Amino acid sequence: MSAPTGGSGGIVDNRITTFTGSEPSIIFTNENNKGASFTGKFIEGFRTEITNVDTGKTITIDNGRNRSDYLRLGIYDEAGHVLKDQRPWHYPFSLLEPTDVDQDGVYELKGYQRIVGAYNADPIAEVETLWKYQNNTWQARKIKIATNLLNNPLPSAATSAYTVKRQYIQAEAADIYYPQFDHLESVLAEGVLNNELEQAALKYRSQSDSGSRIPVDYEVTRQDKAMVSVIFKGRQQGEGQREILSSVNFDLKSRQLIVAKNLIKSDEASRQALTTLLQQAAVNNPAVTKPPVFGDWMGIYFTAADVIFYYQENDHTTSYTKIAVPLEKAKPYFNEAIEAIQ
Repeated sequence: MSAPTGGSGGIVDNRITTFTGSEPSIIFTNENNKGASFTGKFIEGFRTEITNVDTGKTITIDNGRNRSDYLRLGIYDEAGHVLKDQRPWHYPFSLLEPTDVDQDGVYELKGYQRIVGAYNADPIAEVETLWKYQNNTWQARKIKIATNLLNNPLPSAATSAYTVKRQYIQAEAADIYYPQFDHLESVLAEGVLNNELEQAALKYRSQSDSGSRIPVDYEVTRQDKAMVSVIFKGRQQGEGQREILSSVNFDLKSRQLIVAKNLIKSDEASRQALTTLLQQAAVNNPAVTKPPVFGDWMGIYFTAADVIFYYQENDHTTSYTKIAVPLEKAKPYFNEAIEAIQ
């Protein structure tokens, strides 16, 4: 069983239960879900040392491609000398899948994790591990660390190479369509994104008033090399015709979800500036009956030019208020981890 944790780090919680005995037993626990463990540190010359805790083996990664960020954050000086003790960290599994590597009829587990440096959107390396269940424990059989030697993004106008498949869920009280993406550059990003989209669709299976049926469709509002933004939309049948709207925004670089809470800097000046932008954009919006105030509870999604904030003004309204703020105006108030999404 796998389920996203709901955070922005793209972490998936996995459990495996066996029914071979008289009672079910969990053999893949929260502790197993942490995956391989690593320690790390920045060293001279814009490099990082990463050590696997279990094997004690260390590799050195050249992070020169992130030089400008590290200078800006004060981690290094121009000569490549370390100025402060900034430690990379690793995440638990973002994707875990069964695979019969040795073709003996018994599945192993292939897991994917990521190691980040100065912030969540500073990926240093991707980790691929292979695990075999023996003697009542999960034993690592392979630990592979990969990194980008060059990571120059294509221009924003470049056409994305990946494709979208339309999927359908027929539930007792809902007809649900949702997208699944193929051929992303990173299999880890593809697995995390598709899992998030499926989970977002599944939540509509039981959301229905008595006697009504929910038609839910989707729209990909932004799809490029930097990010994917998808909205789920519809209108609940029956009395009230309540609008359905939710979104999944995925940063393909950092493999994290983007929500209002992690989009905007946490300082009061940035949040007040977003409130001002919202109120300016709402002036000619007939759906707005009172001045909007930015809050972490707001929904968001993206187009090529705008970030759209949506919310319900009160508990009695049946529709969402949507306010589009140009990305160029909102950009100065984005968290550093989100600035790559323009």
